[in-house]
Amino acid sequence: MQKIEEYSRWVIDRVFLYFGDEALSYESVSIHRLQTPIVFTQEVIQQTYEIEQDRYNVLFQKLSKEALILALHLAVAQYLFPEFYHMLKGLTGQAVTMALALELTGESSTYTLSELKKQYHILRKYLRLEQKMENFLYSELYADERLVLYLSGDDALPDCLKNSCELYFPNQLQSKKYFATEYYEKILSDSISFPPSPIKTGVIQLCAEEGRGRKVLLRAVAAKKDAGWIFISYDRLKTDAGEELKDFLWLIQREARLYDFGISYYHVDSILLEKEDRDIFISYCLKPPLFTPVCICTEESTELIPYVKYPIQKIIFPPCDSQERILLWKNFALEYQMELNCEQYGVKYHLSPKDIEKIFHGLTCFYQNSMTNQQKDKLVAELCSNVHCQPKKGSLHKISSFYTMNDLKLEPDKKRILENICAYVFCQHKVYHTWNMNMKYSYGKNVTALFYGPSGTGKTMAAHVLSHELKMPLYQIDLSQVVDKYIGERCV
Repeated sequence: MQKIEEYSRWVIDRVFLYFGDEALSYESVSIHRLQTPIVFTQEVIQQTYEIEQDRYNVLFQKLSKEALILALHLAVAQYLFPEFYHMLKGLTGQAVTMALALELTGESSTYTLSELKKQYHILRKYLRLEQKMENFLYSELYADERLVLYLSGDDALPDCLKNSCELYFPNQLQSKKYFATEYYEKILSDSISFPPSPIKTGVIQLCAEEGRGRKVLLRAVAAKKDAGWIFISYDRLKTDAGEELKDFLWLIQREARLYDFGISYYHVDSILLEKEDRDIFISYCLKPPLFTPVCICTEESTELIPYVKYPIQKIIFPPCDSQERILLWKNFALEYQMELNCEQYGVKYHLSPKDIEKIFHGLTCFYQNSMTNQQKDKLVAELCSNVHCQPKKGSLHKISSFYTMNDLKLEPDKKRILENICAYVFCQHKVYHTWNMNMKYSYGKNVTALFYGPSGTGKTMAAHVLSHELKMPLYQIDLSQVVDKYIGERCV
């Protein structure tokens, strides 16, 4: 804060010199002046700017005009020294305004009205509005706590944003990439430009299943470009903000401007369904011209492009294939130091990276190196079946199975069919992936078994046996609640 206070005293000195005897009556403000007054020639001012700390320099470059830079100094001094605020009120009847900054720099007659409006809008991207006046030059501006802390080197988000936003810096430790991302990184890298390129839209709709690793990919792309992201959970932001949503979005956009970061919105699928929420999101989050890349992460089915007047690039990431899932299982197993049949699990369980990570968190509680392969398979199967929400009521429900193949009394040829079904599932990963037969059988690789016969011959028990042998959950569905007794009609 020492540097900020030094330049606040510098700007207070400048105000004292401009107002002369009128300002001298404010003794409480005099103590905040520099002990050695500075003659404010352009050369001295330029030298002062050159020795500023980095963050001041960044803002000076963004504001560029001397009047805007001075307005920033005035607002910061007003925040640090409330006596200075009351002094300005007494001398001008107002707090910090653009008109005051133009007077102090002697630039009042330098610009046209349209140029002044443009400069005011630049200033408003960083300073808050205390009181709006009909003449924008006399609207009162102020620097809030977050801006002052940013200038002092603090990177903590405002309290109102901490619950819903996350800053990612280019030098920050990246999340581990547990599956091959080079192909997707190249797609994103070619699509994202910091700042947006004139030939690119700047807005990307990134469609993928939850937990697909979109944050990891965006961080990897930003790190290569020496840039960062602000990740926003939009539904949580909207809940926390209430009627102050527009102000919260302004704060987020200022954070992105301060750091030259991209903005990535998550959990917007439900928001985009409602017209009122969708209009607010598009108006405040996607309003051109864009100063930074904007990435909206949605499901593939979520429609956004029809409601926006300018082009949006839609990138669809397919769900993880078996090779990626196997790689995920292997890398997680390596990190957690567990010996597991990763190839089998990667093929058998169609889970997202996020779900697989959840399973390994669960394994840390129960896994033991001394466990047999069957015990491990059963534990993994139980954890996998618990990853997703199960139906609470209705025609579909999960049932427990305890019967083994020895409990089932069948003719040898029929029992052999059941054993072949189990063998097919157990060896599926080896045939299709280890032996690379996957491309030759594009469809119909799953197993469908139809059991028929009189009541009491063991059809249901056979299903229990398969469930137990394969370590897979068994679900029972009542077709009478799904299909009407009249063929071709469904129950509603």
